[in-house]
Parts: sequence; structure tokens; C-alpha cells
Amino acid sequence: MRFFYQTAAFAMPLFMLLGGAVAPVQRNAALAEENGKVFRFAESLDAAVAKSGVLLGESNIQTKQNSTSTATLLRSDEILEQGDDTFDDGAYFDAHYFTGRANQEVTIYLESDEFDTYLLVFGPDGSVVAESDDLDPNSGTNSGATISLPSNGDYAVVATSYSPGEIGRYVITVNTALGTGDIQATLSWDSQDDLDLFVMDPNEDVVTFSTPQVPSGGALDVDANALCRRPTDSPVENVYWPQGQAPGGEYRIGVSLYERCTSTSGPISFTLTLRVQGSVETFTGTVDEENDLVVFNTAVYR
Repeated sequence: MRFFYQTAAFAMPLFMLLGGAVAPVQRNAALAEENGKVFRFAESLDAAVAKSGVLLGESNIQTKQNSTSTATLLRSDEILEQGDDTFDDGAYFDAHYFTGRANQEVTIYLESDEFDTYLLVFGPDGSVVAESDDLDPNSGTNSGATISLPSNGDYAVVATSYSPGEIGRYVITVNTALGTGDIQATLSWDSQDDLDLFVMDPNEDVVTFSTPQVPSGGALDVDANALCRRPTDSPVENVYWPQGQAPGGEYRIGVSLYERCTSTSGPISFTLTLRVQGSVETFTGTVDEENDLVVFNTAVYR
């Protein structure tokens, strides 16, 4: 184990970098826009929607199950090299960032065949929440950690070497398991744009990024490309109710284009996978500026 004596000196500059933070005016504007989308989502429920086979009473419906059970919050293939920032002992380092939620469990890997890796993870307040030399006794030069995140916010994953001066190519990955239960709605798409997933429960409470948890137990545990910050090429959003907690009744699921984060134009294709009391259905669709909200229905029977 390499004792990381530079932690205190490094935490404050990193915390300033993380600052993560959307300015208050921008954040308020974003939430106002999101609330507007929730209102339009509720208003659109009487419009034509894609009906779930579960809602139509076809309880034996089964379609090909989406294999997604985890989401990649961060993946980067980089090079630790001369010219990178250095710690006091001369070790080079790179910082990478992802956004997490309190109590979310994440697994972080730092892998290289060219140098002996050393992993550090800093929380939103700049404190060290994990550090690792070896993933396991047989991992060779690789590092890793599985942690429960202490708070909402931006986290820094720092790639460095066990011995000062080492350089080489590495891959850093942050994965999280998707929550599941009575009902699970998983949205995936193949762009860096910001799509949003909404789910309204039978009590008409809506799970969304501005309200990630509702009284019935529904929760948003992964929110990708939010506000175009730290975008990924393989984004996933996930809303679920734990086993035995989802109230019986009809659920409405909305997929919305919140913001384009790239210079692309045209429809953005998405896949929505619904797991409801053992049945699995997969829907596909598109959203764009002209059709920025698509609504699906399903139900839980008690």
C-alpha cells in the first residue's frame, strides 16, 4: 500500500476543479424548464401513447430482454505521460469526473499493462473516499474499488502510478448496477445529447431528475448526460420501484429531449426497456425538436 501523503494538498485544488457546479441562475433555469416538461408530460397523457402489453392484460408477453443491468458512468482510454500534472513525489496524474448520487454503489477500475497503477477517488467536498494499489492479489498492475457514494455530486477519479515517474496507456471505468424490482424503466441511446426519463406512478407523483425519489419508493438512480456535463457515448437512465413497494395501478413513462449537447441534427433514436413484475418489453422510438416527448403506459397489478 502506498500511503498517499499528498492528499490534503491535492484536495483543495481538485475541489475547485470539481466545482461542478452549474451557476445558481443556470440551475434555476434548468429546473424551471424541467418542471415545464413534467407539466407537459402530465398534460399529454390523454394523447396517443404506446400501450404496453402488460397494461393491455397480456400478462404472458415476453420480448427479447435488454441485457443492460449495469450503466457505465465513465470510461476513458488515456495515456499517463510526461507533461501531465504531478504530485509532490513526482508521480504523474490525470483526473476524470463522473456525477453520482448518495448511497449509489459504484465499481471503479484502473487498468494498464504498461505501469503499476494507483487509484484515488475524491468526493464532492474534496475528501478522499477511496484509494487502491491492487484490485486483488492476482490483478498485477491493475487497481480498483467498490464504494457506496457518500453524497450527491461530482466525483474525481485520479489515475496515477505506484512509483513516481511511470508512464503509459491506461483505461479507467466506473460502473454501477441498475436498480430493479416490481417495475424498472431503462432508457438508453447512442449520442452525447441529454435525453430525460420520466415515470408517473398511480399517485401522480413523477420521478425525474429534479425529483429523483417519490413517496411510493420510485427512484432515479442513473441520470446520464445531465445538463450536457460529463457526457458519455453510451448513456443510460434508470427508474425503478424496489420489490414489493410499487403501488398497483397505471404508470406513465415519458422520454424527452431535454437538450442537444452536440452539433448534430435530426431524430435521436432511443430504446426503452420495461421490466414489470417479471415481464420484459423493449420499445424503440425517436425524439427531436418537433417531437420531444414520447409517452408509454404500463401497469402493476396487486
